[in-house]
Amino acid sequence: MSTFEEARLHNRKQRRSSAIAVTKETTHLLECIQFTVQVNEDIAQLHDLLTQLGSLKDSLQVRKEIERTVRHCLEAAKSAKDRFLYIMINCRENVKLQNQAGQHMGIFGFCLTYMQGELKKCLQLISTFPMKEANLSQKSIEEDMTELDEILIGVEKHIH
Repeated sequence: MSTFEEARLHNRKQRRSSAIAVTKETTHLLECIQFTVQVNEDIAQLHDLLTQLGSLKDSLQVRKEIERTVRHCLEAAKSAKDRFLYIMINCRENVKLQNQAGQHMGIFGFCLTYMQGELKKCLQLISTFPMKEANLSQKSIEEDMTELDEILIGVEKHIH
């Protein structure tokens, strides 16, 4: 095999390996976007559920659903934050991916800020309309708010 053919073969292998790396990085970004969409859907569901607190539709089932939705949203938010941070820290050489991740991270941060408002509203509603048998309490919501604050602080450090 000539030197020219060896060089061509080497270049092809290099391009394939960099294409695989980009695909891996892009997969992380797509997962971030999916988690952001999930968080947004959970926040919308939480908003709808909060309209039932203190109304005739208020029940233990509604409060359990609120608790489950908040928990699910926080888990998705943690996963998204971890993936965003992976991209921001480990993919510094890929400027295009960094920029895309930064834009989506800004949207994600906005979603988390909106969720903070919904949790504050939830806290006000459950203190105004307490239900003895419900697990949803001021303390549990305050703990969720603290957890959300920690996630948001981690995200805000890397938004550019």
